Amino acid sequence: MRTTKKQTKPKIYEFVVISGIGRTLKVIDMDDSESITYAMELLFVPEILLTLPKTAKPPPVLENFLQPTSGVRLHAQPREQIYHEFLLTDVTGDKLYGFSITFHQQFNFQTYKALRKLFQSQGRDKGIPDVLFSARTVSIVSKYPYHQTFKRLLQTFMSTQKKGKIFTRKLALDLTAFLSHIPIPKPEIIPQPIVWKNKEFGCFPTIPETNKLPLADVSTLMSFIL
Repeated sequence: MRTTKKQTKPKIYEFVVISGIGRTLKVIDMDDSESITYAMELLFVPEILLTLPKTAKPPPVLENFLQPTSGVRLHAQPREQIYHEFLLTDVTGDKLYGFSITFHQQFNFQTYKALRKLFQSQGRDKGIPDVLFSARTVSIVSKYPYHQTFKRLLQTFMSTQKKGKIFTRKLALDLTAFLSHIPIPKPEIIPQPIVWKNKEFGCFPTIPETNKLPLADVSTLMSFIL
């Protein structure tokens, strides 16, 4: 009996990634790392904590671009959200566009106790507050350069989250489920506005026909800068 491969439906995104301080708690090696006694001054290596869909295979270099800074610090209070973008190009010239928003999440009690115990064993337990927050980043990676639309989408999703108490796994699952239902716009067809929880944040530009330049989905301010 001849079997046919099930064709996968084209998606507007490749995968969604959550990154931040991982279980290894690896510290970035700095000149004065050994002499630091305050855990709040340490820089931790960011790790990929969750990738959706699970079958996705992110490129190995991805971890270097997910955070807006080179490392992740601990904080006593949640910080303001930071948005950033990145671009990955492989040897064949194919591009992946990354759209990321960084927020701060409170460690749960178990993790906090484990961290405190670790810092005490290292002699770095000075000045540790009763509550700890660390940066986590949610990133959408896509083949399509929809800069403003993905930015608005992430900001819309984050506006529904409680500051400092964000359930990252649920956030990633909701975001992935939502993206999976967005059809890829066809050439010469204007897509309908995209709405989530009664909030409209625009629509994806149409995909250009072969040998035609795509529409620029960037801020109007960029037109004057360029």
